[in-house]
Amino acid sequence: MRRSVENRINDHRTGAFQMKIWGVGILAVIFLTAMSGVPKIKKGDVAPDFILPDLTDQDMRLTDYHGEQVLLHFWATWCKPCVKELPEIEAGYQALRDQGFVVLAIDVGEDKQQVREFADRLGLTFPILLDSERKTAERYNIAGLPVSIFISRQGIIQEKVSGGSLTRENIKERINPPHKTM
Repeated sequence: MRRSVENRINDHRTGAFQMKIWGVGILAVIFLTAMSGVPKIKKGDVAPDFILPDLTDQDMRLTDYHGEQVLLHFWATWCKPCVKELPEIEAGYQALRDQGFVVLAIDVGEDKQQVREFADRLGLTFPILLDSERKTAERYNIAGLPVSIFISRQGIIQEKVSGGSLTRENIKERINPPHKTM
């Protein structure tokens, strides 16, 4: 049975209306994000300081590591790319820690006991911090996981890497870049 022209026009209007609603919603999200007061961090900026507890409830500050090369790694136990990447980060940490390289792995929004069991199972030895209220992740504009931020010895953001692509070797290359020959 053929649908009437009027029914097809009404369907089109309804679909167009739904698209307009979605468009307005997306614009609102973009506007609210832009107006949220959280400045976007970028390469060359001073890394914002923070205080977060570790798995033993000791408060840790980023500025405590001034003078060392720091990798901030935002992650969660449920994140499959994080699970794959963390052993690589551990290997890079073991290879470079005697050269003043520090990893601060910031778990975003999870329970301390769950994170501790996960870290023990993977044999992670670098400091693991808990961002249970997600405030530090928000301050660093973290929208998805995993995200790694390399910070210089002077506290300057050098690079932001998303998506779980870090390996022991490319961490070493970022920390000790090859010298260019003339």
